[in-house]
Amino acid sequence: MTENETQARQNFLPGWRTTILTLVLLPLMVSLGFWQLDRAEEKRHIQKAVEGQQSRPPLRLEQVDAFELSQLHYRKVRISGRWQPEVFLLDNQVQNAKVGYHVISLFKLDNGSFVLVNRGWMPMNPDRNQLPEIPMIADGEATGDIYVNEDLIKDAPIYAESGWPRRVQRLHLPGLSRELGMSILPLVIRLQQDSPGALQVQWSPINMLPEKHEAYAIQWFAMSVALIVFYLFLGFRKDNR
Repeated sequence: MTENETQARQNFLPGWRTTILTLVLLPLMVSLGFWQLDRAEEKRHIQKAVEGQQSRPPLRLEQVDAFELSQLHYRKVRISGRWQPEVFLLDNQVQNAKVGYHVISLFKLDNGSFVLVNRGWMPMNPDRNQLPEIPMIADGEATGDIYVNEDLIKDAPIYAESGWPRRVQRLHLPGLSRELGMSILPLVIRLQQDSPGALQVQWSPINMLPEKHEAYAIQWFAMSVALIVFYLFLGFRKDNR
């Protein structure tokens, strides 16, 4: 070891507290950066899968028995039948920074089966005790996307209030079937914007774009570099000699 290297080692005295803090924070921030990159890649896979589903021709809902539920997620579908008077309001749904409801209507298909249709978002009345008036819909055809996930088919309570429209805190189909006293299909149709009966519709398969995750990753890596620079600065500053 040269004399300059020896002198540098003697001058580098960051302190044990600073060293421990750096050893704890640095791996954490780096791991968070790579986690955000993994999330970005995961979101890209979801986007690609949804785009593939959306590019396929629409199904008639009577055809879904030929498919596994996992194959139907975000598949375009046409339904034909009659809208029923039973309407659920899924509580605490935020859109454009405003709180409201997703309007879930019961639909009877031409073959006699029942399915729940998410017509979209409506704002909450300033007086929470006053429920919104749900616009009527003419019977006939509607188009939308099939939405399925494990939470929907979970057999759990929905915490429904009384009266119609009926406000609920959860969307679990077994619980809703018991609430209605009838069997309903194990999926939900999300109406497309141009479909009759659609309200404010902003469906998104992901809650954050991959680019946003990448931006967060860059921030974590930048903070990691800043931490190293700060650690070196504290170690070599003159009052530590």
